[in-house]
Amino acid sequence: MPRFFVTATAAILLAASERPLPAQCEPSPPVRKILDKAALRDEDGLSRVEQQARRTAILNEGLDLHPHDYFLLRRLILSEEDSDAKIRSAKAAREKYPHRPVYELIYAESLFGRDTPEAIRQLEALKKSHPELTRAHYVLASVSGWGKFKDAARVKTELDGFLTACPAPLDAGVLNIATNYGAKETLAGLAAALRQRLEKETDPLLSSVWEGL
Repeated sequence: MPRFFVTATAAILLAASERPLPAQCEPSPPVRKILDKAALRDEDGLSRVEQQARRTAILNEGLDLHPHDYFLLRRLILSEEDSDAKIRSAKAAREKYPHRPVYELIYAESLFGRDTPEAIRQLEALKKSHPELTRAHYVLASVSGWGKFKDAARVKTELDGFLTACPAPLDAGVLNIATNYGAKETLAGLAAALRQRLEKETDPLLSSVWEGL
């Protein structure tokens, strides 16, 4: 009979997954519902302008309940199709809330595609000045996975940095990056920690995470 064991990495991630996760590891259940509603899957017959107006209204209502939430802000500010509009919106929000570093993070994200080197520079600075901004690691891992800025070693480093703070995030995007770039022991630990969390969840909106697992 085969003997089953948990690697040291897996054991660490399993233990860490029992701790409360920082706010940026994953959307909270209420925010997850707002984001799903803002996807407008059940609202047919709307023009593109009407869809954008409806989405903006839903996200602003969500922000009234969850002020400065990263996931809502990101969807609201970066949903603009025009790069200049994204940057303008992100810059205006950053200037309105200069003492909220989450807006610095979103502004850096808005620069991708227009001034990617500057976006990377700002994210690297934010990691040092505001280590609580765990999504800075994830965003850097994402941008380093493709195109002219592709850097597999950097993806792995940033993924490890994100998983140190967020050992079992209920986020299909993280799973996708981990599957493509994570070390075997990292994947083993992440899968075990995620399964432990998911087996306690009943939220149907987590189906994509189950599928990724």
